[in-house]
Amino acid sequence: MSSDIPGFYYDAIQQRYYRLSPQSSNAVPSARLINDRARQEQIIAKQFDLLNSHSKKYSQQYKEKKRLIKSRLSLLRQREYGQTSIRK
Repeated sequence: MSSDIPGFYYDAIQQRYYRLSPQSSNAVPSARLINDRARQEQIIAKQFDLLNSHSKKYSQQYKEKKRLIKSRLSLLRQREYGQTSIRK
């Protein structure tokens, strides 16, 4: 998006306008810095998503193992107390 307001610069990433000052030559961030920042934010977002998906996957596997262990323990207890017969 180009600058619609005279004397202001629009930053598409932060979605806001910055005042251009004639005294400062470094008032407008360069396109390279803006692109680098956008790339870094994308990389961080991807890494965060990977971490979340890995932790969810691990959590689901853990819950499944825990459920299986509980069901096996309850089956053993039932057999121990004679509530279930052993099939051959």
